[in-house]
Amino acid sequence: MRNIRPIREHDYDLVIGVINDWWAGREMANQVPRELFAAPHPISCMVEEESQIVAFCLVSGRADEPESLWCRWIGVRPSHRKSGLGKMLYERFAVAASKMGYRQIRAGTSIVNKASIAFHTHIGFQIASGNDVVDGICVTRGDSPEPVVKFVKALV
Repeated sequence: MRNIRPIREHDYDLVIGVINDWWAGREMANQVPRELFAAPHPISCMVEEESQIVAFCLVSGRADEPESLWCRWIGVRPSHRKSGLGKMLYERFAVAASKMGYRQIRAGTSIVNKASIAFHTHIGFQIASGNDVVDGICVTRGDSPEPVVKFVKALV
């Protein structure tokens, strides 16, 4: 049975324990901010099945973008991909953000994560403008170790 619950502070260790495997061995654990768990946004959630983490969604806002809410991290266990779980999490996120008065949701992924880019555009996100182009895709170069593809989706 699937259980969707709010993120709790101790979930940080659970996510850090699986994230590198879920990202095909890429070193991601050191990039997940603990504060997303210490003071989680009310929309942030964990999905469990049979006491195992199968997905999570970490959300936060930005003071310089008051009309937008960001999905900072979304992860689905590889064995559960293509099951609709990621899309369901984004739909849940969009509905909740809209009810809270946000006009758009945003997300980002590394330019090397082609599956994530395809997934986000497939579920209706648009690629946002950036400060560079890599492989014909707008990216933002900044603090991240790799160029980031940023996405935006208007809420109705």
